[in-house]
Order: sequence, then structure tokens, then C-alpha cells
Amino acid sequence: MLKPKTSHSELEIQQLLVADAPLVLDVWQQAKGKEYGITFLENELAQQTNCHHYGAFTKGGQDHSKALRKVQGLITLGWIGRYGKTVGLYVAPDCRRQGIASLLLQHLLDAGRTLNLVQINLDVLDNNIAAIKLYRRFGFRPTESETLPTQNTYHQRSFFISLI
Repeated sequence: MLKPKTSHSELEIQQLLVADAPLVLDVWQQAKGKEYGITFLENELAQQTNCHHYGAFTKGGQDHSKALRKVQGLITLGWIGRYGKTVGLYVAPDCRRQGIASLLLQHLLDAGRTLNLVQINLDVLDNNIAAIKLYRRFGFRPTESETLPTQNTYHQRSFFISLI
């Protein structure tokens, strides 16, 4: 069993603000798989109508200095009316297998309840077994799947739903 590098008591999940953009940029780019400028990210974080971005942060040492905080993971909840969608869940590679994805997903579900959402949808590639197991543990159930053509192959993508 892996020993956590960061205990859950040293983490805080919070909604991302424009001021967090410099802290989040590197992990955001890893999550999205492409380069973004700081201005793009600031604009993205400023436009959080029907969309909230959350980050898992270290608390920054004994004095909880914001300058020392490090983002370890991200998750986004978008919604229309009472129906939500998890747009992305990402944990930095050096922070994986420590329960951070579970904390982020639990926070997202709690936020969905606070927003009075009745369900949250997500999609995941079928080869992402760890994510599928996580989503199932949190009550997400498959609804359908589709085949996606990529460069030289095909991938299967499944859609999941959770009633909250």
C-alpha cells in the first residue's frame, strides 16, 4: 500500500478564483493537454456562471501562506437548470493514488446538492479503469457508450449518471 505524500488534513478543496490562475496554470495545462496563456485561464476562471472550477490545494505550511500552496488536482462542474456535468477531473501525476480524486469528486457532489441539482453526468474512456472504479464507488452508473475514432485507432467512451 502506498503511503500518502499529503494527508487529507493538509488539503483544502476550494472554488478557483481569478487570483488562483498563477498557481493553477501548470496543472490546468497538464489536465487539458495543451498550452494556455495566463490570460486565457484568468478569463476562464472569471466566467463561472453555470460552471464552477475547484482545486485541491495544500494548505501552505504552518502559517497557511497562500504563496506556499500547491494545487494537486482540479475538477469542474457545469450545469444547466437542475442537470450537472463533470467536465473534467484531473490529479497531478505525482499526487495520484492518495485519495485526492475522491476528495474532489465528493466536493463536486456536495456542490451539486447545494445547487439543488438532480443529477450529474460524466463521460470517461473505457480504458481509464481507475476512473471508472472511482465513479462507480461514488454511485455513478453507466448509461450508454460510443466509439470514438482517433488518429490510428478507436476508443470506447462511456457515459455515466449519478442521481443526487
